Amino acid sequence: MKKWKMWVLTIVLLSMLCACRSAPRAFIPLMKVSNLGECRLCKWDTEKSKIVDIGRPLFENSEDPHSLLYTLWDGHDWFILSDDRTRVLETNGPVSVDLRKSNRQVFYEDYTLLKEDDNSFVLQVRDQEYRFRVEANVSIDGECVRGERLGLSGFCVDEAAQTVSILLNAFSFELNRINLYICQVSLADGVSRIQEVKNCPTTLSPAFPPIGTNVLAIHGEFHVLSNTQISRISADTCEAESVFEVLTLRELTTLCYQENTRLSDDKTRIL
Repeated sequence: MKKWKMWVLTIVLLSMLCACRSAPRAFIPLMKVSNLGECRLCKWDTEKSKIVDIGRPLFENSEDPHSLLYTLWDGHDWFILSDDRTRVLETNGPVSVDLRKSNRQVFYEDYTLLKEDDNSFVLQVRDQEYRFRVEANVSIDGECVRGERLGLSGFCVDEAAQTVSILLNAFSFELNRINLYICQVSLADGVSRIQEVKNCPTTLSPAFPPIGTNVLAIHGEFHVLSNTQISRISADTCEAESVFEVLTLRELTTLCYQENTRLSDDKTRIL
C-alpha cells in the first residue's frame, strides 16, 4: 500500500459548534492532507455525492504531515491544531486558530474536558470551571477498577439535568478488545455512576483506539469509528448500534487508506 502518494481525505464531519444552533446543511467539511504536508479545505456535497475543493492550502507542516490529520475544524473559521510546528498559510479571510493543550483534552460545543495527571477531571465552559473525580467502580476481567483509571474517549453535557456523560475505554485481556463505558456525573453533588456499553463494537483495538478524532458526541450520543464501522452510542441507555459501514464510506468518498480516516473529537456532526 503506497502511503502518502496522493491527496488523502481525512473526514471531519459537520461542526457541532454550529449544529446545535443552525439548520442541517447538505455538505460535510473535509480536509485533504498531501504528502508535502499541506492541508486543503473541501466540502462533501451529500446530495450530489461529490467532493468539492473550496480553497488553496490553509496549513503546512512538512516536519510531521500526519499531525495535520488531527486538525479540528468547525466548518467555518475556527481550527484547533495538534502540532505547534504547523504554519498558517495565506487565507481569504480571518480565521481563529488554537492549539490543543493536551491529548487528554476533549471538546463538546462550548465545553472543554481535561483529565489531569492525578486522574481528576476539569470541565470548563466560558468563565466557569468544575472539578470532580470519578469515584464509581466497574468490573474489568474480574477486577474492580475505579472509573477514573479508564481512558478518556469523549463527553457530552446535559445542561438542563446538570449532568456530564463521559465515554471511557479500557482493554479487556479476557475478550482481547477494548470495551466502552459511560460514566454520568452530577455537577450538583459530584455523584457518579458508571455502566458498560451494551452491544459494544467488537473491533475496537489499541491499534485503532476510540479516542481523539475517532470519537464525536452529538445531542447526548457518541459516534465511534472502528476499523469496520461507525457506531452510535446513547448516553441515556448505554447501548450501541451500527449506523455506517466504513467500506461504504470509503467507496463514497474515494478514501483510499483507512489508517488516515479520522472523525473529529469535538465540534462535529454525523450525516
